Amino acid sequence: MTSADKLKMPRSNGGAPLPGFPPEALEQGYGHWLWQFLKEELAPYPGRISLVARMIVSGILTMLIFMVFRLPGGALAVAYSLLLSRESPSLTLSNFFTTLLAYLVGGIYCVISAMLFVGLPSTHFLWVVFTLLLCFAGIRVMTNPLGAIGFGFMVTLAVPYWDQNLPVEALLESTLWTTGAAVIGLLTTLAVEYAFALGGQKDELRSGLEARLDAVRSSLERSTDSQETRSARELSKFWMVGVSRLRQLAMRPSANKPNVFRSSAVVALVGRLVDLTATIRFAPDLSDEMNREQFRSLAEQVRTLREWVLEDSSDSHTLSHGIPIEGAGILAEMQHTVNLLRIVSSGLMPEEGLPPPVEQPRSRRVFLPDVFSNHDHLLFALRGCLAASSCYVFMNAVAWPGLSTSLATCLITALSSIGSSRQRQLLRITGAVIGGIVFGLGAQAFILPALDGIFGFTLLFALVAFVSAWFFTCSTRLSYLGLQIALAFDLIHLQEAYPQTDLGIGRDRVFGVLLGLVSMWLFFDTLGSKPAIQVMYELFSKNLRVLSELSKLGTDGSPLNLTRILEIRDLAVTNFNSVNAQGDAVLFETGIHRNRDLWLRQNLRNWQPRLRALLLCRISILHYRFAVGHHISSIIKEAQSEFDLASAAALDAFARQLEQCRNESRSLPDKTFRTPQLTTLRQIFDKLSATFQRQEDPDAYILAILALDRTVMLILEHISEPESVASSME
Repeated sequence: MTSADKLKMPRSNGGAPLPGFPPEALEQGYGHWLWQFLKEELAPYPGRISLVARMIVSGILTMLIFMVFRLPGGALAVAYSLLLSRESPSLTLSNFFTTLLAYLVGGIYCVISAMLFVGLPSTHFLWVVFTLLLCFAGIRVMTNPLGAIGFGFMVTLAVPYWDQNLPVEALLESTLWTTGAAVIGLLTTLAVEYAFALGGQKDELRSGLEARLDAVRSSLERSTDSQETRSARELSKFWMVGVSRLRQLAMRPSANKPNVFRSSAVVALVGRLVDLTATIRFAPDLSDEMNREQFRSLAEQVRTLREWVLEDSSDSHTLSHGIPIEGAGILAEMQHTVNLLRIVSSGLMPEEGLPPPVEQPRSRRVFLPDVFSNHDHLLFALRGCLAASSCYVFMNAVAWPGLSTSLATCLITALSSIGSSRQRQLLRITGAVIGGIVFGLGAQAFILPALDGIFGFTLLFALVAFVSAWFFTCSTRLSYLGLQIALAFDLIHLQEAYPQTDLGIGRDRVFGVLLGLVSMWLFFDTLGSKPAIQVMYELFSKNLRVLSELSKLGTDGSPLNLTRILEIRDLAVTNFNSVNAQGDAVLFETGIHRNRDLWLRQNLRNWQPRLRALLLCRISILHYRFAVGHHISSIIKEAQSEFDLASAAALDAFARQLEQCRNESRSLPDKTFRTPQLTTLRQIFDKLSATFQRQEDPDAYILAILALDRTVMLILEHISEPESVASSME
């Protein structure tokens, strides 16, 4: 393989480009791809300008409050103009109370514990180490990361205060001001969000899905054009941006839970359809008349899907099935994805979802269920504590208190895999350079000496706020950079009650970030951390077994446990999101197996939408069993239980073979997933179908269950097809 070949994105053994990789990267080096990536990430999308405007207004108002009234700690307050969620006013209010509680708990903990242990150097050091261990453990085991981050920020900012040789009253005042600064920032951001909500907000989820489906339809209609069209450029932009923002909007808790659950599956399938369509004009032998007819058929189906999905039509007979596409390849894969979209959005899915739990309400957990049984949590906390404690020891050994930003750096970059940690570290140092050196030190040297009032500094702050907010509203692969730009600049100019003109402050902040990054690399990444592709494998296999458990519920004749169903559903959705996050982290990893890992990453991402559809079908089947279970005959119940157990066995076999591939350090073979369990599943479904057909005048619910069972079988068979599995890498 030549150096030029190594720079190209992976291809299949047959030479066709891998679906899901950007077309611009297939024949260009990484430098060109990176430029295109930045262009697409920074391009505007529906709702982005409004979101950025709200962030800028919140930041400016918070900054003015701290500057006018000469209050300390403005850097932390302004940070929450970005951090506080804005999916809906109700979610913003919920996160406001969560973060506020975290800061209050952190402040009380710091004040009480510090006053008990700061008297002696030995106990003081042990208190710092234990506090850092508590912070990292909270990030790992708490169900709401926003609360854990709030507590961690409070503690890492308060620890340097209590190292100073000052009266206790002064130290207590500094700690309380840290809490007060966070409260002011949270209140200002909350007020701005509710003020903008009074004027009405556009449905970003609806407009995002509409724009993507329109781009797919237009690209299919012009798929044989030799020149790049506007629709192709739009499609490439949507591929780069991804659907992470839409996924967050789909999971907003302001809507009822079943519709949110269905929306997340629709978003995943639309994202998969965009990936496939983006590779059409690079695929060979797709220009003949038959393929053009298939393109037109797919375009018509997508057009009808767009109207149907966005208008929430319940008429399951209005959607055209189009021309069947046989064989393998991109066209067959697209047809299958369109079929799944039709099924997920059809009237087969119950509108009301599962009935609400009355006698068995779900508990709102503060910690993960395996908080005391999973040893990985303890290992994570120990690695993070070791890295942060090393920074603390070095900072005090050289008597350089300005390096205290290293503690927050360790806290922020402590993620669960090498890839995602490297990703955060790369974005952290880049943000520190841009925000701390370019904007922070540059303003101190060239701009602040010429300013004589608050108006000029407000313009400077607005410029930095715009840059950081625009990056922050990128996809998850780049959004972290915006936060780091804002934090680096604000720590220089807003930590005190006046703009900072001392160049040494900016130098100390940047060096503190560097110290934290080096410490995390030495102690956190090298001690027991897992590669992102391995974490991705484990989560995906875990989800297969979760779906298997869901399939087995009620097959032994016991009553369905609604609480357990909801717990399994939420666990599966969490794992889906985690697999996507780890997939982004794989791109930052290096090594001799990088190409193979990229192939494996893409296959797991390709399977994600199908498993989401499978989960949705399973939940819907359980809903019908809740609704009409007393009307179903014992013969049908036995046949249905046999089918459920067979599908669970197929999922377990799939998980075992996937784990075997990973344990043997080899890529996914061509026919490894054609297991005997799938043949058995087909036979049992035929038997089940015959049992249903023997029923006299079956009602719509019975027919809906049969249709969903058929969908479950087809999804499992399609996952196991050789064409959907990557070939081995050289």
